[in-house]
This record gives sequence, structure tokens and C-alpha cells, in this order.
Amino acid sequence: MKYLFNLEEIEKSLFSVYKNFDQINSKLSIKREDMTECMVTNIVEAYRFLNQLLRSNIKIFSKAGLYSLLEFNHIVLCGANFKKKYEYHSHIMATRTKYQKNIVHLFKWYQNEENSLKGYKLASGFYFRQLSQPQLFIEGNHRTGNLLMNYILLSQNKLPFIIDQHTAHNYFELSGAIKFSDKLNMLDKYFKLPGLGKELSKFLKNNSSDKYIFQSEGHHDH
Repeated sequence: MKYLFNLEEIEKSLFSVYKNFDQINSKLSIKREDMTECMVTNIVEAYRFLNQLLRSNIKIFSKAGLYSLLEFNHIVLCGANFKKKYEYHSHIMATRTKYQKNIVHLFKWYQNEENSLKGYKLASGFYFRQLSQPQLFIEGNHRTGNLLMNYILLSQNKLPFIIDQHTAHNYFELSGAIKFSDKLNMLDKYFKLPGLGKELSKFLKNNSSDKYIFQSEGHHDH
């Protein structure tokens, strides 16, 4: 049975973070940029695009799917508005250049590990490699990374993790520690990042939920 993402429930959870963001951010060790209503809308649009790919059986981590992986970042930053994408054309081209350089090692890692690492370990392994320095994209690495992490979980028959007001603090703390780690630094690569990856894997498992997915038959996105 094929599962898709429940956009209504995802939107509700993301808006709960948006409405409580100032309070959440004030308690973080590393402060985050302000969360906007537009960010929430764009993330939901990216999940809508992901549902289209899932319906079409397009595998993102294949050579044919790598363009779609880049498109997630564009939607997260600009939405599905083509006019806005045109306005940000130079930024999109710069993002594409950085992505093409950095995706090579990440794609190779995923291809090598897909059959040995499973579920939450594979998803967290991808996430900390994508989010740590040097990052995959110029901007929007947290948001795009979370979406891709959930794609991996669903493709591995695991429940996804969507941030809400209750899980936001711990998730942001973990993500912040990952973001400011450098996989080119030997100590970070072999000690710090694998430890954070284990912590994230456990966190995802404990906070995943079936309310964010539905069986695809007879249901349409809103």
C-alpha cells in the first residue's frame, strides 16, 4: 500500500511552531532566523510536490531524481510561484552550482548505505551529512533536509517526523549542533557527527507519527 503525506496535519503542526516561535527561539542555545508564515506555506508546497513524485513512483535518490531533489530547495525558498523564481534567478543558479558540487559525495554515500543502514539510521545519517559544513545548499538546508529525511523514512516504511511546538526545542538544538559541525574536520567527522546522528535517530524514532501520512487510494491533497 502506498502512503503519501497528509498536508493538512503537516500545516497544523508547522503553524503551531510559527505561533510559538518567539518563545521557542528565546530558549535555544543558538538562535534561529525568524519563522514566517511564508516559510510554512512553502514547506507545505514542497510536501505537495513530494506527493506528486511519490504518486509517479519517481525515486529522488536516483540519477533521474536528482533534479527533483534540487527543486525541493527552490520551492522551500521561493514557493511554487514561477514569477518569484524568475526574480531569484541568479540565486537559483548559484544554488545549482553549489548543489552540483556537494551532491556527488552525498549521493554516493546514500547509494552505498541504502541497503545496510535502515530507517531512522539512514535518514539521520543523510541529514547530518547534508546539514553539516559544507552544506548542500546556500540557504534552506534545515527545511529541505527535514523534508528529504521524511522522504527517506517513508521509502523505508517508517513513520515521518514533523516538527511541532512540543518537539521544536529539542529538534532545533540538535540541528544547530549539526549545522555548526564540519565534516571536513576529522574530529567532527569521526566523533562528533556520528554521536549527533545516533541522538537524532533516537529522537526521530521517539517522535514520529502516523497522523502525517495517509493511504493514497481515494484521497486527494487539499
